[in-house]
Amino acid sequence: MSRDIFIESHYKTAMEELSDAIGHGLTIILDLAKDEVDLDEYYLKTRAVPYPLKYQLVSRVFNADFIEELDLNHVVVPQKFLVQYPDKPEEFTDESYCVLAEKLMLPEQKENLRRWKNLLEHPEGIAELLQTYKDDVESSKGWETFDEVSGKVRELIKPDHQELFDEVVTVIKEVSLWNMTPDNVFIADEGKVAVVDTEQAGIGGATSNPSFYRKDDDQLRKNAMSGLEILCTLLAKAAQTEV
Repeated sequence: MSRDIFIESHYKTAMEELSDAIGHGLTIILDLAKDEVDLDEYYLKTRAVPYPLKYQLVSRVFNADFIEELDLNHVVVPQKFLVQYPDKPEEFTDESYCVLAEKLMLPEQKENLRRWKNLLEHPEGIAELLQTYKDDVESSKGWETFDEVSGKVRELIKPDHQELFDEVVTVIKEVSLWNMTPDNVFIADEGKVAVVDTEQAGIGGATSNPSFYRKDDDQLRKNAMSGLEILCTLLAKAAQTEV
């Protein structure tokens, strides 16, 4: 992986004190790798649920890398690193690693929605499109439906923002991201789209398939269609936001 893997033994005591909190979705900063990063600028993310996930958490790092590899001009992701728990094997699983994620300067949700609304040339059209979306999905025969629906949304975007929208669609399609809510995708101050949640969909529970980040085409399409629907929902909510 292109990300550094931090393996530190001196914070074992801190991890033991944290053991009761792990598995409850807490965001925690540890005294870790001070020489490598400024921890005031990072979150440490642990497993969000107590049952035995295999790859859900570590997928955040893999997918952040995949987005960076797309070399996009208008989309950014937080830096994310794998942090190995003391005395755990080096296999890339949620049992052995948690994730150190960069904090980004992001707008409050209402301001974020205003910024998304500013992308829309025809705010009134997104609600109508969303109403017909599920029919399109149910009749879907393949990736052509994804391209058709995203093309319809693109027509509602201002011309000078269509390249940005195209890149967001590329992320959804190529990385199979689905959770495109206002809490997870932001229009940052510099005008770029910040994709915060890079967790892979559809690998919960006790999934043990190490190729989780390269799902079969049918699963990729289903996740991407869900991601596009949620993005449409975000835009519909933004369209109703007062400027």
